[in-house]
Amino acid sequence: MPGTVTVGWTSIAGLQPAELDALIQRLPAPEQARAGGLRLDAQRARFVVGRALLRAVAVGPTALDAVELAPADLGIDVGPAGEPLGVGALAGLFLTLAHSGDCVLAAVANRKVGVDVQQVREGQLNAALAARVCSPAELAHLDSVPEPDRLRVFMTVWTRKEAYGKALGVGLDFALHSVTVSPGPVVSGAQGSWQVCDVEVGEGYAAAVVAEGLDWQPNVEPVDRQQL
Repeated sequence: MPGTVTVGWTSIAGLQPAELDALIQRLPAPEQARAGGLRLDAQRARFVVGRALLRAVAVGPTALDAVELAPADLGIDVGPAGEPLGVGALAGLFLTLAHSGDCVLAAVANRKVGVDVQQVREGQLNAALAARVCSPAELAHLDSVPEPDRLRVFMTVWTRKEAYGKALGVGLDFALHSVTVSPGPVVSGAQGSWQVCDVEVGEGYAAAVVAEGLDWQPNVEPVDRQQL
């Protein structure tokens, strides 16, 4: 649907081997082979659940609206920066995926889009890191919030900035301090128009979606892993 960015998230917490094997069997053969080559259980789980989640988001009513398509029809290739690329029935859509801890987050849109999620742990803000990542306006905003809240606010900036980099297709390979992504909903200092929206995925996480243009709304839904 024009003007909508479809976002879904789920968790790999409690994922049992039998459930993972069943998800793997539903993937196209190339993705089954890639999953088999991942040695770490958590890495394999994030990859498999991520691909299943991308397809579930893509066939939602605000994206492709093609619930009768099989996974093999919903091709996902890998771009030069490691980003998922839609092929087959997904050709022409923009796909993005992120994971941290137990959370897996995906979005599908008809415009450039990126997502990021980060697990937020207890601790103090690293001032040197903040100076490298944040714009002057973001640093001023950090200084204005109480000390106990600064790490959480910084992680919001970080996830927004990484989501923006994914939407550009460059990851974090850009001058991070040159754009302002927080606290407002518009990315300032960027080429073109970009809008950012935080995504609620549960306590202990910061997550965001960034997409091109200012004329879209996010449609965010938790996805039951049993429905993947």
